[in-house]
Amino acid sequence: MRAPLLPLLFLLLGCPPEPPPSRGERPSASATASGAGRARPRPTASATEAPPARIVVDGVLRDWFDVPLLASDPRGDGRDGIDVTQLRALVVGQELFVQLDTGGEVNLVAGPEGTVGLVLVLGLDGRTLRVDFRAREAQLGERRMKLGALGLVAAPTHAGRAFELRLDLEALGVRPGAPITLGLEGADPVAAVRVTERRDGSPPVTRSTAKPPGATIRLASLNTLEGGLDDPRRRAALQRLLKAAAADVYALQEVGRTSGERLAAQFGALDPHGDGAPWHVHHLALDDVVGGAIASRAPLTPIPTPSPRIVAAVVGLPSPVAVVDVHLKCCGYAGSPEDRERLAEAAEILAVVAELRMPVIVVGDFNDVGSAELDQRLSGELVHVPLRHLTDDAAFTWLSPTSPFPPGILDLLFVKGLTEKHQFLLDSRRLAASPRQSLGLEPDDSAASDHLLVVADLAPR
Repeated sequence: MRAPLLPLLFLLLGCPPEPPPSRGERPSASATASGAGRARPRPTASATEAPPARIVVDGVLRDWFDVPLLASDPRGDGRDGIDVTQLRALVVGQELFVQLDTGGEVNLVAGPEGTVGLVLVLGLDGRTLRVDFRAREAQLGERRMKLGALGLVAAPTHAGRAFELRLDLEALGVRPGAPITLGLEGADPVAAVRVTERRDGSPPVTRSTAKPPGATIRLASLNTLEGGLDDPRRRAALQRLLKAAAADVYALQEVGRTSGERLAAQFGALDPHGDGAPWHVHHLALDDVVGGAIASRAPLTPIPTPSPRIVAAVVGLPSPVAVVDVHLKCCGYAGSPEDRERLAEAAEILAVVAELRMPVIVVGDFNDVGSAELDQRLSGELVHVPLRHLTDDAAFTWLSPTSPFPPGILDLLFVKGLTEKHQFLLDSRRLAASPRQSLGLEPDDSAASDHLLVVADLAPR
């Protein structure tokens, strides 16, 4: 159901335009809210800023600054754009972390047909694990498995000049303290060397799901996977996730051709806040799967967009906020036709944002698997808010045990004129029983989609 239009004066006279953010280094989670710049740094540390206590596999490498070099490799001996020069690794508790430079900007798990990628070769407690990134297959002894089933996490998901990886040694049956060797084959072989750097595991991170003081808007975003809200097998699980967020505004992707009236009725029945308030929805669809929707307890004013892959509306809060819900083209690699289409869609997003004179939230499924330019373009005008799991420092937003692709960072959050107060990624499968039950969730609710629920608490700057 579409609410009566708010005065279009909001679009013209809302808030004064924000000055563009600086183009310095990509910030830490705490610096992001203040609008610091966003270039992805190399593994070095600032002389005045303490490094993170934990390595976070998010594609930002400043937390590797004190990890000793494991192996170096001459420049110019690689092929197909991959020229490994440095390799670092360490074991933290029962997790193996690996960081490698690839020389040119390449995709780790995709590329043009006929090109050669990298194969990670690990000696694990007397067994050999071979991880073929481009083939998206791993072999442990005689057992073959997809990367998605391996539990491997890699970042960035888009193309980069350096990557970081994490493997769960306990899940692979590796004894604590067992010897581990690491090498590379494929586009640029590196002889196997023993991993000697070991550190104790850090205590688990505990984040609250409560909306903090000072936050004036809670946003939740979820790709429902192929119209999941209309799928009787998955609808209840998705509804429990949405209700657990208790958000003021929801941005949904892959809701398909369902109507705004139907979605408004579903949210009214769901009643996330338990106050019986009516819900307002702006919905656009491209086909039976690709459709986006913004749902809010406050009235909405739709904003014209060039494509149903971009759904935008002004939310009539006490201080109006523009919400842009996106679902960009999948998949491909840097320079592929799909990547060029995503970059064109990013330009369309920026064109929509440029017309707004109020705080802006841009969120959704960006399918960020191509060139790094997508993130760079958007981060040049907006503040990129890093997302972290509720239970630890993991950053991936998408995972599918049945897919050949490893977990990745596909969902992104950008803001303008707003400060992040709190954010988390919710995966019911990783929650302990008590917090899960307090949220009204079942253990496997998050398995109803291959994307995780994004929750962010924000306030005007």
